[in-house]
Amino acid sequence: ATGTLFAPTSEQPWFDQVATGLPAFAEGRWWTLATALFFVKHPLIYLTLLPLVAGGVGWAEWRFGSLRAMGLFAAGQVVGVLGAAAILLPVARTGWPWAVKLSETSDLGPSCGALAALVFAIATLPAPWRLRARLLVGIWVGISVLYLGRIDDLEHAITLTAALVVSGLLPAFRRPAGRPTQREWRLIAFSALIAIGAIQVIDLVVPYDGPLGANEPGTSLVDVAIDVIVIALIANGIRLGYRIAWIVVLVLAAFNIATAV
Repeated sequence: ATGTLFAPTSEQPWFDQVATGLPAFAEGRWWTLATALFFVKHPLIYLTLLPLVAGGVGWAEWRFGSLRAMGLFAAGQVVGVLGAAAILLPVARTGWPWAVKLSETSDLGPSCGALAALVFAIATLPAPWRLRARLLVGIWVGISVLYLGRIDDLEHAITLTAALVVSGLLPAFRRPAGRPTQREWRLIAFSALIAIGAIQVIDLVVPYDGPLGANEPGTSLVDVAIDVIVIALIANGIRLGYRIAWIVVLVLAAFNIATAV
């Protein structure tokens, strides 16, 4: 009916009337907290958002029932959107270009609510799957907010942090996980190396302007491929518990730290 399945919502004349963000709240358009749920900026985003909404909210509904899942979704959406606005309002006044740009940006979509529902559903998993799922979501959100740094990435980071804290405080989700086994420590190290590999690829091939600064990639695909292969080999060695892989990681880490210093 609105035509936004075939054309970007950001190009519609009524975009400002349905989108959230500091510009909307400054002009008193608080109803956008509800209207923004039904749109995204570009039609292709519907396809990428569908797994998160269907998976996160659907899983939460299966675990907690419809009303509780609806409450988790609504709370996550409000906390993410208003939390980002509350942070950007004072930080933008410092003149930080990244914060200033985001304070002038509007956003659409139900991703914060879906992410909150997903995090609470993950909290019902037994160990060690709970830790593994949280690691996966945390890596995705962390890389996105630090390197891409869009308004939705900041909202996701706030939603994830709040959901992890609240789910950890509620008695219903307090499950003794025990100390991580050697296998779990290897998995954590493996996940960290994969995250480093993803950051390397982003840094080498993706232009971005996030909180860590702007980046204009100028590296060849050969360099990217070599980095990815080396990190993948080391990470797999860590996963399998090879001592030589640990030594290589420590040597490379020491070299990077010395270079930075």
